[in-house]
Amino acid sequence: PIPIPARSASSASAVDTVQLASIAVIRLQPLRLRPLRIRLQLLILFFIRGDGGHGVRCILHIGTEKTGSTSLQTALSVNREHLSERGIFYSKAAGTLNSRALAAAFCEYSSDDYLARLGIEDTTQHISWRDNLLDKIREEVVTAQTGHDTFLLSSEHFSSRLVREEQIASLKSFLLTLFADFDVACYLRRQDRMAVSRHNEVLRAGFAEPILPNVQASDSLPLLFDFEALLRRWSKLAGQSALKPRIYDKKALVDGDVVDDFSKTFLHTRLPERPLRQANVALSKPAQDALHMFNTAMGPRNRKALSQARRKLSQYLEIHAPGQGRQPTSGEAREFYNLFKKGNDLVARTYFNEEILFPEDFNSEYPEIEDSKHHTGAQLLLQYFEHLIEAQPESMSLE
Repeated sequence: PIPIPARSASSASAVDTVQLASIAVIRLQPLRLRPLRIRLQLLILFFIRGDGGHGVRCILHIGTEKTGSTSLQTALSVNREHLSERGIFYSKAAGTLNSRALAAAFCEYSSDDYLARLGIEDTTQHISWRDNLLDKIREEVVTAQTGHDTFLLSSEHFSSRLVREEQIASLKSFLLTLFADFDVACYLRRQDRMAVSRHNEVLRAGFAEPILPNVQASDSLPLLFDFEALLRRWSKLAGQSALKPRIYDKKALVDGDVVDDFSKTFLHTRLPERPLRQANVALSKPAQDALHMFNTAMGPRNRKALSQARRKLSQYLEIHAPGQGRQPTSGEAREFYNLFKKGNDLVARTYFNEEILFPEDFNSEYPEIEDSKHHTGAQLLLQYFEHLIEAQPESMSLE
C-alpha cells in the first residue's frame, strides 16, 4: 500500500470522465500485467473518490449450516439486478450462486470433493487458482465502486471451513485492502435441530455417523456446533460490534422466513423474485438405514471412489422411500444441547441481551423412546441391486 494523503473528489462529470478514461487505458495492458492493472485501478479510484478506493462496505454472510443459506443465495442470485439498482453488488467472481470459492481459497489445500471438481489436485495448483480468484474479486470490487455502496458475499463455508484464527486473519487482511468496513451476518440454529437436519446430508456424502455426534466428556466441543467459539473467532475479523448474529427459528425471523429476514435486516429492501427451489427430498427411516448400511459396508477409504454409485442409490431412495427420517429421543437431544448451553447462554447475554439463546422445549419435538428398527433398510438395498441387474444385466454380470 502507498500512503497518500486524502483529497476531495472532483465534480461528477470530471469523475466520470477520469474514471472511464483510466479504466479504458488500464484494460489495454497485457493479461500478464493483470495484478498490476487491478492495483492501478484501485489507486486511480483513490484520487477519484478521495477515500483510497474504500468507499464500499462489505456484508459477509457466513451461514451457519442448515439455516436456509441455499434458499437465501438463490434469491440473491435471481435478484441481482434489483439489488444493483439499490446500490448492492452481489459477488459473482467468488461464485455464481455463492462465495464458496473464497472460503476455499483461505483454507490450506486438502483433497476434498469441491476442489476435485475444479481439477485442483495439489498445493501448487491450489495456490495458482487462489491467486487468480483473488485477482478476479479485486477487479470485481473495482467495478462495484461505481454505483454501489455495499458488496455482498455469502457462503456457509466461511463458518464451517475457516475454523482457525489464522485463516480468518488472512481473509481479513485481504478484505481490508478492498472495503471500508464490515458487517458479518450469521444465523444460529439450535444445535440438536441443526444435527438432525444435516443427517441426510451426512449420509449422502458417504459417512456412517449417528444422528447426533458422539461427544465424550473429555472431548473438545465440535467446532461446527460451538457458536460461542465461532463468534469469538469471527469477532476478530471486524470487532464484536460488526457481528450480527440472528436466530434461525420461525418465531424469531422476520415473517418467519430467512430470506425476508436477511433482506430486511441487512439490505433494507425486499427481494421481489422468490424462485421455487426444489428442496432436498427427506429420506425415510428405512432409506436412511439402507444408506447407512451401504456406507458402513463400503468403508471410508472408498467414499470418494464410490460417490457416483452412492448418488444413484440416494436418488433411488428419494423416489421409492421418501419421508420423515429418524429422530433422537427427547433425552438424547437435550443431553446433546446441554453440551453447548454454557456457551449459548454467553452468546445470548452478549449479543441478544437475553438469558437463554434458544427455546428449550424438547418433549414436544422428539419421541420419549427410541424408534424401533424394522430392518427394512436391507430389503431396500436388495430391491435396489435387483433394479440395477434388471436395468443393466450384461454390465452387472461382467462386474
